[in-house]
Amino acid sequence: MKRLMIALMTMLLLTLSATALADTLRVGMECNYAPYNWTQAEPGEHTVPLSAGGYADGYDVQVARYLAEKLGMELEIVKTEWDGLIPALTSGAGKIDAIIAGMSPT
Repeated sequence: MKRLMIALMTMLLLTLSATALADTLRVGMECNYAPYNWTQAEPGEHTVPLSAGGYADGYDVQVARYLAEKLGMELEIVKTEWDGLIPALTSGAGKIDAIIAGMSPT
C-alpha cells in the first residue's frame, strides 16, 4: 500500500509540474466525506481555510498540504460539489489544478 501511495504521489507531482509556474495549488474536493475531507467551523492544527468560510481538514487535505509544500506553493482548497469536480478540472477555466478525493476511473 505504501508503494502505491508513493507511486500515486509521484505521478501527481509530475502531472502538476506544469502548474509549478503558479504560486498557488488549487485542489478541488467535496469537503464532506470524513475522515478523508470535511468542513469545520473552527480552525485546527491541520486545517486549511476555505474561501467560502470554514476550514477543510482530513486525510485528503493533508496530502494536498504535503504536495503544495513539496512544490513550493501555497495551497487553496476549492470546495466543490462531487459532480462538479471533474468538470472543474477539465473545463480549461483553471478553477482547480488537481482533485484529491476518493475517486476511481469508473
